[in-house]
Amino acid sequence: MTPVERLLAKLPDAKQVGKGWSARCPAHEDRRASLSIGEGEDGRALVHCHAGCKPNAICVAVGLRVVDLMPTADTLAVNNVNVNGNRREPKNTAKPLTPKPAGKTFATARDAVVELERRHGPRSALWTYQDVNGDPLGVIVRWNKVGGKDIRPVARRGDRWIIGGMPEPRPLYCLTDLAGTDRVYITEGEKSADAARAIGLTAITSAHGSQSPDKTDWSPLIGKECVILPDNDDPGGKYADTVAAILTKLTPTPVVKVVALPDLPDHGDIADWVEARSAADASELRQQVEALAEKAEAIQSDRPTPRNEPFQPFPMDTLPELLCEFVTACSESIGCGPVFPGFADVMRFSRGNWCNPSNCN
Repeated sequence: MTPVERLLAKLPDAKQVGKGWSARCPAHEDRRASLSIGEGEDGRALVHCHAGCKPNAICVAVGLRVVDLMPTADTLAVNNVNVNGNRREPKNTAKPLTPKPAGKTFATARDAVVELERRHGPRSALWTYQDVNGDPLGVIVRWNKVGGKDIRPVARRGDRWIIGGMPEPRPLYCLTDLAGTDRVYITEGEKSADAARAIGLTAITSAHGSQSPDKTDWSPLIGKECVILPDNDDPGGKYADTVAAILTKLTPTPVVKVVALPDLPDHGDIADWVEARSAADASELRQQVEALAEKAEAIQSDRPTPRNEPFQPFPMDTLPELLCEFVTACSESIGCGPVFPGFADVMRFSRGNWCNPSNCN
């Protein structure tokens, strides 16, 4: 089922108008068809309420998530399509002078994923990592196993793909969602990030789990409020501590908070928390998490606050009269303060060669 078909199934009064559809908006008391629906070039569902309702409110009203309006990650990643629906030629993001990796390479991410499925069977999940332009850089593929899971990465190397990890520093998951948002929720793992996004939160994570947060580029979080939602186990606590330490070293330092969700089972995460409350409305769950974030205290950075030294004027009164007149004339002729010409001439004077024609070029 395409995103448009999924949405139209929730709107029984929708009628086709030209290349799109119109329906009564479910997010407000709509007595006329004020909701327009279309389909983007990449297959995403386009919605616009002429009364001003936001897409998130429309989705919540019909029991969908905003992500349900988008094409699947499989379609975007394996076809080299960016989040704007445009096909792009892959860009070489490998580090300069890095030799081409040995081993088998693939023309597309799809080919690499197919090879992994040939080895390990049908995958359970797939997540795409992109750069700031929405171009795919890597894919994380997961297989659910009895008593655990198996994770395999696929990464772009120049214009080819390999079965292996992304170059360091790695991008954040859902990096393109950060534009225009002030508060960001950080989870451990893509599944948890998707669960947080499903209830309307802006959520990200780092690649390759709790062992590799230091190999990720966290700089896009500068200037934002960062709320870490740790898993309820020792690795989850360690991950939260490591990420918090990284964030508090950024300049300028973002606001960093850690929020432990209530009633999490052992080894539980926000995905378990949301699933246990499946009967609740997504907006209600989002408000509960937002309220916890509001109450949480920010972690204090142990770095000293930089101190700006007060301005000190150049000590013209300490110069000999002839040198003072010369520095004044120079500063006026080139339109700057006396510091630049004064320092240079004081150095010459102190060395005993001031006004020595052999030293003046």
